[in-house]
Amino acid sequence: MKKIVVFMLGVCFAYSLSPAEDKIDLFSHIPFKSAVWKSKITITGKDKPMTMEQTIYYKTGKMRTEGVRSGGQQGGDQKFVTIIDGVYVYSFDPDAKQGMKMKIKDDGSNMEQAGSDFALNKCRKTAVKSGAEKVNGVPCDIYVYKCTVGKQDMSIKEWRSKEGFPVKTESILGGFKTLTETFELKPNADVPDSKFSVTGLNLMDMDQVMHGGMMMRQSTKDMDAEPDAEIEVSDEEESELEE
Repeated sequence: MKKIVVFMLGVCFAYSLSPAEDKIDLFSHIPFKSAVWKSKITITGKDKPMTMEQTIYYKTGKMRTEGVRSGGQQGGDQKFVTIIDGVYVYSFDPDAKQGMKMKIKDDGSNMEQAGSDFALNKCRKTAVKSGAEKVNGVPCDIYVYKCTVGKQDMSIKEWRSKEGFPVKTESILGGFKTLTETFELKPNADVPDSKFSVTGLNLMDMDQVMHGGMMMRQSTKDMDAEPDAEIEVSDEEESELEE
């Protein structure tokens, strides 16, 4: 369970943009009603390289990502599944069938992460076309832009298909380089609803955990701030005590 917690927090909630003024469409970068594709994410920088090989299922505002995370500080291989249904994000170990869930904020700010499509959606509007190139045989237009994530500037280079789908993305943030490559894209694929089911899973509600922590910190703060209470004693009581 500890590994799942670390992965969930590290991948989904490590970085946040400033709260957005308008509600963000988390999947505005996907120009299909449904699709299935594979991707490989490679993160290099100060630590050991980390890779994630994934299969992604998308269907009208819902996404399932299942794959294996390798390397990084923890080392070894770790299976994971993440499901986003537009209301909650769930992340769990498919073998242990346990993990956690967190409700998505209206502005999507707790879904934004370094190098992710969720973090980049708001900034994509500022992208400037800089050329064209084929990626894995797919004709793409190249776009470059910048984004601020976690108060740090990120530089992004994106190869988009003619439909606007990001086939390849390179981003640099805080000394880390993230390369995302997409393969075997099947647009308008038949994706069953069962792919987004979380029935039978043991999921920790992170909103309750975080709310409980905030309540505890506030209670401790109130106790620290409250002066020692003085007990008033009447003259008769004081006389009795002295006797």
